[in-house]
Amino acid sequence: MFRVLLITTFAAGILGASIPWGVVPIPDGRIIGGEETTIEKYPYQVSIRYIGSHRCGASVLKTNVVLTAAHCVYGASKLLLRFVAGSSQRNSGGSSIYPDNIVIHSGYSPSTAQNDIALAICQEHWVFSDTIQPIQLPSASPAVGSSVIVSGWGTESEGASEIPINLRAVEVKIVDKKYCSDAYVPTGYPILEGMLCAAVSGGGKDACQGDSGGPLNSGLTQVGIVSWGWGCAQADYPGVYTDVATYASWINSNA
Repeated sequence: MFRVLLITTFAAGILGASIPWGVVPIPDGRIIGGEETTIEKYPYQVSIRYIGSHRCGASVLKTNVVLTAAHCVYGASKLLLRFVAGSSQRNSGGSSIYPDNIVIHSGYSPSTAQNDIALAICQEHWVFSDTIQPIQLPSASPAVGSSVIVSGWGTESEGASEIPINLRAVEVKIVDKKYCSDAYVPTGYPILEGMLCAAVSGGGKDACQGDSGGPLNSGLTQVGIVSWGWGCAQADYPGVYTDVATYASWINSNA
């Protein structure tokens, strides 16, 4: 089943621990097969809250700038958004800042998820500490076969209605883009410029609903943003991420 996150500016379906649903269908990103972890290990991790509940992941770029997927903030009222860093738990602790401006890539396509990248420029500033640190931008796309870590508070199985309280992370490997593109041919959803893929042989490890917008990292360097995929952790379909290196100039120009 195609993972779909439905973004809305309304409150319906966004309360409690449920995944946010709404009216604009776009491909969703997704942690399956991983383990519970702490914010000290991934101090760049951010939880995007919408009307008080976790909506998506994101990452700390500067003391007042957040990097995420466009589909996480597309159609959302900035008045109802806040960004929480510095906590391992999605429902308590941490430090919140609020957006003054949301910058979505002008080429973002909700139907194909191309250019699925956005920045939030916030009013307040975080204070960097052991639990809040910025990501670094990559100088090039990651090599095929390299190990990377995806983290977040997404569902632990495809189609689950509950998301975990504690931060989780899983290690996956970068997949050859042609292999990934060929794998997705039957779905009708192409792997386009600015996308990269990651998975493990045989499936079983992946991001899932609620992880969207979160970081795919090699150390403190963020190489990808959780974007979309077909199901979660399926053997034949790698997870698809925004290739951060492709957008480094755009990020630097708008952050």
